[in-house]
Amino acid sequence: TNTAMQMLTTKQLLSPPTLLFKTIILLLTMGSSHSVVHPELNNVLPKHHRAFIYDKASPDLMGYSAEHGTDYIKNFKPESADQPKRGVLYLKTRAVTLTIGDVKLSTMLPKMMFGMAQGKAVGSDTCGEVVFSTSDEFKVGDVVIGETVCMGATGGLADYCAVPASKAARIPAGADPLVYVNGMCASTAVFSFERAGYRQAGSGEGKTCLIVGANGGVGIFAVQWAKNFLKFSKVIGVSSDVDFVLSKVGADECVDYRKGSLKDLLPNKSIDFCMDCASGPGKTDPDYAPVVQKHLLKAKGGFLSQVTTKSTFNIMKAMMLPKWLSGFPGKRYDNFIVSNVNSDDGKLLDRVVQGFERGDLAPIVHTTLPFAEQALREGFEQLKSRRAKGRIIIDFAKKK
Repeated sequence: TNTAMQMLTTKQLLSPPTLLFKTIILLLTMGSSHSVVHPELNNVLPKHHRAFIYDKASPDLMGYSAEHGTDYIKNFKPESADQPKRGVLYLKTRAVTLTIGDVKLSTMLPKMMFGMAQGKAVGSDTCGEVVFSTSDEFKVGDVVIGETVCMGATGGLADYCAVPASKAARIPAGADPLVYVNGMCASTAVFSFERAGYRQAGSGEGKTCLIVGANGGVGIFAVQWAKNFLKFSKVIGVSSDVDFVLSKVGADECVDYRKGSLKDLLPNKSIDFCMDCASGPGKTDPDYAPVVQKHLLKAKGGFLSQVTTKSTFNIMKAMMLPKWLSGFPGKRYDNFIVSNVNSDDGKLLDRVVQGFERGDLAPIVHTTLPFAEQALREGFEQLKSRRAKGRIIIDFAKKK
């Protein structure tokens, strides 16, 4: 998902000198219980609704409730006033995409912090209809995509949720929510390119792009954006599913990481931009940063962007140094987990929506499931298996 702290391990969370910073982020993003800011919400939101919540009593720390109270939504703490888009949108949920971050949150939080997520709905990437708005830019009846707050403070896997206006964008009237709900996942890819300086159409011409994990949710959109909008001259995928990445995703080339080290499979110092969607903080997760930075990136202008990472050092570089300094030592570097989507000009998600309208972005859907307990558990099991080819979407209008 698209928020700081998304996939850090307990060891990273507790490793100095990042503990204080991360604890502050947790506290600020969890929201808090206080008096209802807008009493009118009592007339808009029901007292109870269906919700798939973080639950310490469940074996996998996630449980379904058919009659879950909505006070956690009504008491949602709005963001600070310095955001590009101010206010909060309260949504009737239309669709949600399942993300690996939803799964990993329940296992990576230290037990002393899990109470912050307890009883809050799972799910960060959502699409819904606005039923109440405190934002001047959105009105009741708008259908928007949005990211619920970090650590499941309002969570999309529920009949209703709250989304900060700064992390939302309106989709075209009559557009299919099952298509545009993927915009939050796509925004991870688009944002990473923009942070590296690739914002204008055609700005990748004459350059080579490497997408590690090109068969995954973010990786698919990264390939599409690099090919269709930025016009990179060569887009190379890294995946064990070579045929899928070439025929369905659209990469120019694809290498199978199982056949050797990337430094042996790809030309040395040949990559202008690498987006690593496959490295992770877990003990069994790979870490592609060392080989990419040392062997594959061009000495001048080479840029690595990781969605998650094993390296606390890389997190600190991305978190504390200006972008132009973050490559010392190593090539220029950015890490998505310390970034805030839509924070630069407030328009990133609007650009993503336009990408879907033009056809530069198009979701590859693995399966669409109803909002029901068994279906949700099956969806998360498919996600954890890493065998899903494309997005797993929860359709709130689907009955079976």
